[in-house]
Amino acid sequence: YMQTKLSEAVVSTQSTGDGKYLATGGRDTTVVIWKLLRSGGECHGLKPHPSAILYGHNSQVTCVALSQELDIVASGSAEGIVLLHTIKQGTYIRTLVPHIPTDPESGHLSIALVGIASNGNIVVAGKMPTKSNKEGHHSVLYLYTVNGKMIKRVKLEDDTTALFVDGDRVVLGGAGGSLEIRCMDYISVKHKLRLKAGVLAISKDPRNQHLFVTTADGKLLILTSTAKPFKKS
Repeated sequence: YMQTKLSEAVVSTQSTGDGKYLATGGRDTTVVIWKLLRSGGECHGLKPHPSAILYGHNSQVTCVALSQELDIVASGSAEGIVLLHTIKQGTYIRTLVPHIPTDPESGHLSIALVGIASNGNIVVAGKMPTKSNKEGHHSVLYLYTVNGKMIKRVKLEDDTTALFVDGDRVVLGGAGGSLEIRCMDYISVKHKLRLKAGVLAISKDPRNQHLFVTTADGKLLILTSTAKPFKKS
């Protein structure tokens, strides 16, 4: 698989928690599963050929999420659907369609972010055009069971730009500086924090003690839960 093609096509990537697999999604509408080369606990690159190439999207793949424990890769696309496949065999499981327009003027949902919880629930963040301003949009959060049943739909106040699933919780970051922890049972808000700049990315340290939050003003915030749900270090 040509590296030049990858560099031009890849839009989103994610690896499994144990660092054995990497998924890439891109403009060519495919999701590619790679096995990582590891030695001494460190990653030394990719195996030369993909372990699976997944098809089914008809537009650009905008996000991917992996769970090796559940053997699931979820991928979202600009056309507004989420596809579920197995990681090891690349077998198609099902399609999630969060929004089915009942009115041609209601607008089209584009999938922005996706995550998989330890219990198998799948959280999807999408963008919908606003009715009052077709140039603008608002974010919507959906929660599904692994069997494809929608549990809940929530309209969000901020434009969601980052999503990180931590066990049975999901952490959301917004363009307006919002940072929220929501439970993965009904995606209800547990804790909130307002930052001075928009959130670009959220990750966690290997010891599961801190959240790393990258913001649009070029800062890296380290948040800990030892004393309070969110405490700036």
